[in-house]
Amino acid sequence: MKQANTMELGPHYTMYLERDGEADVVLRSNVSLVALMAYVAAHDGSHASRFSIEEYDSFRVYRWWVEPRKLGGPPRGPTLSATVNRSHSLADDRRIATEIIGAQFLRHAKSYWGGAVATDHEYEASLKRKEDEKKANDRARSLCSSIINDLVAVGYEFTGSFIQTQREFWCSSDEDHILTHIMTYREAEFRLQAEGMTDWLRFNLNNDAGKIIEGHSAGISWLVEPVIRRLSIGIDENDDDCTFIADDDEFE
Repeated sequence: MKQANTMELGPHYTMYLERDGEADVVLRSNVSLVALMAYVAAHDGSHASRFSIEEYDSFRVYRWWVEPRKLGGPPRGPTLSATVNRSHSLADDRRIATEIIGAQFLRHAKSYWGGAVATDHEYEASLKRKEDEKKANDRARSLCSSIINDLVAVGYEFTGSFIQTQREFWCSSDEDHILTHIMTYREAEFRLQAEGMTDWLRFNLNNDAGKIIEGHSAGISWLVEPVIRRLSIGIDENDDDCTFIADDDEFE
């Protein structure tokens, strides 16, 4: 059985650690999958990758595995293998085998370390998605905060029902508490009460900016509509369909 030090394979990859609420830690980027496999195997210095070729009359068996650097150390992840019909070109057979083993590695990468791997293109796209999500959340927070602050300022108290969890709170004018619940549960509807007036308001942060206010009673249109037009970027101020306005008894 022959030992080989390297394999050769296609596009470039990023190796990174995900952290909740913080930026990712990128350990490697713009590297081939073969190099990535070696980096992942040796990421903490305790293990290393190995690659072998076993020759037979009509086929070749290729194996890739991760072994401890110290005798008796714990194994890490499965051994990956590919059997290829033997041709006259060792290079062609190796290329086929590395494609097969590389595909297996991407599926089992979590077995070798606790981080993540992606193609450079996929990783850049994920960063763009996260940035877009952050902007959307910031916009939603600003819109919801403005509406809550204005309603509390004119004397409304909020009784809330959170659609996904059925959790409730009663007669609150704590603006931070109300906003935190909306941002946490994403969908919430409120009965609003102030000096004999009863209205209702429904938020859905899963909608586009112009539909975050999913519905409200006619009694608070004077307050809600200007906030939507002011803060929902891209919403036409003359578009009467940017929210749904129903009768006051819709909440019941």
